[in-house]
Amino acid sequence: MAEEEIKFYMQEVDKDYVPKEGTLKDLEVDFKGLRYSSCSGFDSVGDIKNTYEEDYKDSDGVRAYIPSEPAYSATDMKLTIFFIGEDRCEVRDNFISYISKGLHSFWDTKRYKKAYVYLKDKIELEDSSWKGSIPYLKYTFTLRNVLGRCVNMKVQTEQ
Repeated sequence: MAEEEIKFYMQEVDKDYVPKEGTLKDLEVDFKGLRYSSCSGFDSVGDIKNTYEEDYKDSDGVRAYIPSEPAYSATDMKLTIFFIGEDRCEVRDNFISYISKGLHSFWDTKRYKKAYVYLKDKIELEDSSWKGSIPYLKYTFTLRNVLGRCVNMKVQTEQ
């Protein structure tokens, strides 16, 4: 049995993480010439930020409040993408325009986890070269995962 191709998706969402209609993108299909390379920090979890502790001199322990539903501090993800082919600059510009518009959900068909991210830092060209006769541009985008963790998605299974 052949291994299934992994797909990478983004979709604009509102402040309540509700997807905006008509904004779903299959990154390697809707941006012809975009090639996903890697994403570090996807599985990172931020510090628990809504805990409280007290340490008294006359006590031999720490009193801690740990919530049943923890909130996490935001984390950073590094998304590395190649833009290849003759239209690489136009595709890059279209992708940057898309990703620069507010909050997005980001997921793939391998991990089945979703991150809610926005573009955090400046964008700089990392490499511009040729692989054989194919020209490419390499960029690493810093994305801020606002929930500080990824949320599980339903795994798609064939019936």
